[in-house]
Amino acid sequence: RSPSRGLGDVYKRQILMEVAIMRPILILCIVIGHSFAIFSGAWPNPFEDKTVLGSPIYSSVNPLFISFQLAGFVFISGYVNSYINYCSRGKNQSLLKLLFKKTKRLLVPAWLFGAVYYVLFLYDLDTFTIKSCLLEIFLGAGHLWFLPMLFGCILLVQICESCRIRPRYILIALFLIVLLPSQFVAYTQFLHYAFYFYLGQIVWQKRFDINLKNKAFLCVNLAVYVLTFVLYDSQKADMLHCWNSFVSHMDWASFMSIVLVDFIKMLMCVSGILFLLGVILWILSKLNLQKNRIVEFSNKVCYGVYIFHQFILWYLVYHTSLIYNVGITELPFFFLSVTLVVSVVLAQMSLKTRVGRFLIG
Repeated sequence: RSPSRGLGDVYKRQILMEVAIMRPILILCIVIGHSFAIFSGAWPNPFEDKTVLGSPIYSSVNPLFISFQLAGFVFISGYVNSYINYCSRGKNQSLLKLLFKKTKRLLVPAWLFGAVYYVLFLYDLDTFTIKSCLLEIFLGAGHLWFLPMLFGCILLVQICESCRIRPRYILIALFLIVLLPSQFVAYTQFLHYAFYFYLGQIVWQKRFDINLKNKAFLCVNLAVYVLTFVLYDSQKADMLHCWNSFVSHMDWASFMSIVLVDFIKMLMCVSGILFLLGVILWILSKLNLQKNRIVEFSNKVCYGVYIFHQFILWYLVYHTSLIYNVGITELPFFFLSVTLVVSVVLAQMSLKTRVGRFLIG
């Protein structure tokens, strides 16, 4: 397909099929990862016997399924943003118009559902203060932290582009920020993720120059992802010790260790994202999924599934006795199946109402 013809095709499309497929896959990965989170220590152990969750296989599921996936969401948001700018004949949306649209799409659901999440799961009469409550909701309670973070990524990149900073300088600056220890950017996680948003924009703009579905390219990305995942998973537990050593003794060797591990994590995220996107593009080159009902339905409900899934999982794990009534081997699969079914039903029901369509439509 020639570039000129390709641009014309894209101009007429209303849905990017690669995004419509990739987004539900990433959501599914997140739900799987959270279903196994108690086994890896990502979530608190709910059992009195703390040795009951000792399966090495189960403990690796959460790190695997939540490795590049969050960065992947940010990446496809940038990817879609470039597509939207192209559809407006190259005229970028005004900053105010974009902020209004993204506030409705990201911040309003984060704050409304975050308030409910706070009341249900985080409120503690003994430690409650209005300041801590508002801060928790503002930054995104529970899993909803991702939505204000994504808003921050969009805002930062839009401001940089409005200032007419050259793309290469934006990319270099965001790349360097990715390498900073997370303690340097507390409460501003968007600084660590903005690189992936801008990378998504660049990949869409250069999609005809980069053959993402080339088999050699896919194999290289898969190999890099596997290698960096193993390295990162084996080293990330030492990062807090390195940071404490740097703060207390100004140990620059520890600081550089953190930077190196962050670089490995960045490579893991980028290679994982490009591999998944490349596989999807390769499949789309073989199959016509333009009007596939499963793809359409999955793309429609996936945002709602993300919003609802942790409400369900957290309730099942910490507010019921199911963890003692279901076998430990079957437990994460029970969590996964119930959470997926209920969250899909809730998303579908919500989309049938005006308020639901406003929040997650």
